[in-house]
Amino acid sequence: MRKEKLFSKDGCYSRVVESNALFHREAIIYGSRIIKALLENHDSTQTIKVLDLACGAEPVSITRMISNFPDRNFDYTGIDINPDQVNFARYQFQFPENIQQINIYEGNAWDPKSCLLQEEYDIIFMGLNLHHGTPEEVYYLATQISTTLSPQGVYINHDVYRPNDQPYQRRPDHHPDNINESFSLLEPALINGIALPDITKNELAWNAPDVKWRLTYSKLLRQSLIEQHAGLECADSTYKHVNMRDYPISLNDFSYIFKKADNDLNIKIIHYGKSHPLLDYIAMPVVSKSRDLLNNF
Repeated sequence: MRKEKLFSKDGCYSRVVESNALFHREAIIYGSRIIKALLENHDSTQTIKVLDLACGAEPVSITRMISNFPDRNFDYTGIDINPDQVNFARYQFQFPENIQQINIYEGNAWDPKSCLLQEEYDIIFMGLNLHHGTPEEVYYLATQISTTLSPQGVYINHDVYRPNDQPYQRRPDHHPDNINESFSLLEPALINGIALPDITKNELAWNAPDVKWRLTYSKLLRQSLIEQHAGLECADSTYKHVNMRDYPISLNDFSYIFKKADNDLNIKIIHYGKSHPLLDYIAMPVVSKSRDLLNNF
């Protein structure tokens, strides 16, 4: 497991969120529609259980979705690897009043059951974290989501994806300038033996020349952060992070991996429109065991 300064207390991720450079506002709008559809299939007296993976210090997106339903009760569980983020979320973040119970764990969001979570959740959310994973790590997470998601539940993922027509470029195992810093999200034993040939047969090595889309995306993001007043230092820090660590799967890969993990999972892809060039790379895949639920939003 690795800790990221960008997401720590002295990092600038909160400014990325506030700037809306990565469309958190759109995620809240569409996520709220999904939760509305889910609530229509649950008794009004039922407490809805929410699991927030890589929640961070300020889990704004999922909690703002929840706050749109003040007459319904929710229990919130968050997992994050950064101890300072966990402490801030536990003791300083203001959760909506309709969240009845709050549990926040310091642990690996890519291996949620390692936090001894035994129950099922009605809503599982992960925001802008999946793009850090290799296909094998995403597959392992998908198997955990499959066994943790309730029968009428929904997994919502707001994230960055490479274009479907571009080859997969593999993330380096270690920091290029520091061989002692691993980029792995899971212990090797957990993913040894996972083979996803339809994704990886045409992959590029991490040190291959960057494909055009990566250069375009990172430049667009940096410029967007500057234009949205996140600050030059934040824009440059985020640009460096993206080029160093972010090697996302595609939306087609997402669907393939989750179906490989559990063929009974149903997947719907939500796009936020075409109002900005960055929206070619940002979307919201939604996963549920209930096909009817996905048809209702």
